[in-house]
Amino acid sequence: MMQIRCLQELKRLQPVGRGFQVVIAEKCHISAPGINKSLKKAIEQGLITKYYTFTEYGEQWLGVYGRLVERLERYLEEIQIPESEKEKHIRMMVEDMDPFLLESILSANERQVKPGDRKYKSLMEEVDCNIGENRGIRVRIAVYRMDRRKNGKDAFSMGNRAFEPEAQLLKRDGRDCLILRIREMEARSRIDGREMTGRISSLKYEQDEELKRVKDLTEESEEIEIPLEAFKMHVSPGGEIKGVLPVTVTCSVGNRHMPESTALLMFWM
Repeated sequence: MMQIRCLQELKRLQPVGRGFQVVIAEKCHISAPGINKSLKKAIEQGLITKYYTFTEYGEQWLGVYGRLVERLERYLEEIQIPESEKEKHIRMMVEDMDPFLLESILSANERQVKPGDRKYKSLMEEVDCNIGENRGIRVRIAVYRMDRRKNGKDAFSMGNRAFEPEAQLLKRDGRDCLILRIREMEARSRIDGREMTGRISSLKYEQDEELKRVKDLTEESEEIEIPLEAFKMHVSPGGEIKGVLPVTVTCSVGNRHMPESTALLMFWM
């Protein structure tokens, strides 16, 4: 990510003059040694020449990655990732995720039926009508890591083990909610190999630019209630509806209190 920003600034400054490294460093908030290291790497990769002009390959590379970053920014905005965290997640996705997986995620998102479309409004009205006080809609859920790796492992957050895979959309106190059913988690100790059990201890999410924490969550809690309006809704051309919400989850397993992890909570129907 740093290299992309560095080369974008270098492109803007063409033809470069004396002291251009300092200008790039100030613009990108990176130290001068960091800029020099990034430029040296770009020369070795054949992206720029020793005179700091772009090669044909470098021009193509910068264009491809520049467009990729723009698409990622739009995607993260749509799934309501806070502005302060966007750069971190873009860096992880560009550097760690398999390019084909990344392209498939972005392409699928870009094919979604947009909220202004008549089909989107019709489907969401149908969902609202089917959610009642005494009946609801059963949905599947998953909690994904933000930093899914290129090798395909660790796709799911530890928080995925904290809930039953099936949840329900219900109306509670006059508002539509996603009801997650809590389950006991199992894990193996890395120290002595013994089996341990635990439960989710906290869950936070952002709604209306405000970080909210699920209240009254205790060891005896059987479910978690999240307002449906907190989710970013996606509708596929085929009519599949998916809700996406960035969450921060903390779990306690055995005697250990696991650190907070940022993840994506998704449900689909």
